[in-house]
Amino acid sequence: MPAARKAAAVCYRLNPAGEPEFLLVRNTANTQWVFPKGTMEVWEAFGHETAARETWEEAGARGEMEARRLGVFRHRAWLKKSREWATQQVETWLMRVTDTDGTPEPGRAPTWFPLAQAHLALKGRAGTAAEEGTAAWMLGLAAERIRTLHAAASGSGNGGSAVSGPA
Repeated sequence: MPAARKAAAVCYRLNPAGEPEFLLVRNTANTQWVFPKGTMEVWEAFGHETAARETWEEAGARGEMEARRLGVFRHRAWLKKSREWATQQVETWLMRVTDTDGTPEPGRAPTWFPLAQAHLALKGRAGTAAEEGTAAWMLGLAAERIRTLHAAASGSGNGGSAVSGPA
């Protein structure tokens, strides 16, 4: 049986100084900060649909999802059915949050972090570079994409294509 497809949203907003802040949630065991993410449902044809749904369910947030995939990171997860640890591949999309009026899942504690603190929250330790292919590494890719998008938007139009989140 093939592995279930996973998708996550790297959610951001710009603070008054124009710097990105990132929305993280607690995992279900309440042991670490993570991006909103989950398993693609059979009716979801694209990973960005899953990322948008999971962001709404876990963080109570919606926004504009970039149509182009940001990348893929590795995530180590405990599989309840088989009672073993597995490394999963998580497809990731960038979402500019426009609405946080929803009700997050209990225990998720959605919290905004500046880039450096988000990086530390995802890595769990200071003073080391993020390993390629991890969530913390994906955050660096997101920060670069955000700079590119907003530089393009301020100079020549809308800066890229987006798809809407769940209604």
